[in-house]
Amino acid sequence: MDAIILKRKDIREYDQIVTCLTDHFGKQEYLIRGVKKIVSKNAAHIEPCSVVDMEFVSAKSGDMLTTVYTTQYFSHVKKDYIKRLVADMLLTLVDMCTTTGEDLTVYPLLLETLDILNTKRPLLDPVYFIDRFVLYLGKAVGISPVLEACCICKSNKKDDTEYILSIKQGGICCRSCVPLEGAIYPFCAEYRTILTMSTCNMSLRQQGLFHAYLHHHMSFHSPQSIPDWGNIKKWLNVADLCIIET
Repeated sequence: MDAIILKRKDIREYDQIVTCLTDHFGKQEYLIRGVKKIVSKNAAHIEPCSVVDMEFVSAKSGDMLTTVYTTQYFSHVKKDYIKRLVADMLLTLVDMCTTTGEDLTVYPLLLETLDILNTKRPLLDPVYFIDRFVLYLGKAVGISPVLEACCICKSNKKDDTEYILSIKQGGICCRSCVPLEGAIYPFCAEYRTILTMSTCNMSLRQQGLFHAYLHHHMSFHSPQSIPDWGNIKKWLNVADLCIIET
């Protein structure tokens, strides 16, 4: 069985729980015994952001990994500070937006995104890259914002200024369908092109507003509140300052 390692956590002295996104069973957790011992053969193969081939057995205490072997390491991602930050955020978002055994389409989505990230080309806009991934992720788990027609009356107006984005309703709504209060955001036609455009064709203001809406929407409709991946820009600025000072 193939799986992408999302995270791992210590339990007891030598054991760990590994959270994986598998190709056959969706998100799963597995116990791996003795992995923190010096002689463990599996320790090097359960690093987050790795694709592994693994086998497990079911026991009274839960499913236990028996063998794990790394098949894809994403070396370019792990050598690039920006890409590593982005990859870590992708893993976190998948973990927090999915439940155990959920839709199997998330695995190929994450794998393809990590493959794209693993190229030698520099990542020019990490936040927009994650925005696009989050839209696809939302689609896979059934919480993607509706951007085609009004969520309430289903009308498709020619004038996009007649729409607003509603957090509660889960997408665009006619201004006449919802009160202009609560969590609402402006809407523009460019938002519909994000899934088809690899580079951003929005102004900085439009991009910032859509990111704020998308994060608010995903946090509201996900099983748990998720971190703001837009903070990556702040983290990168801090890292640049540290490099300059040293």
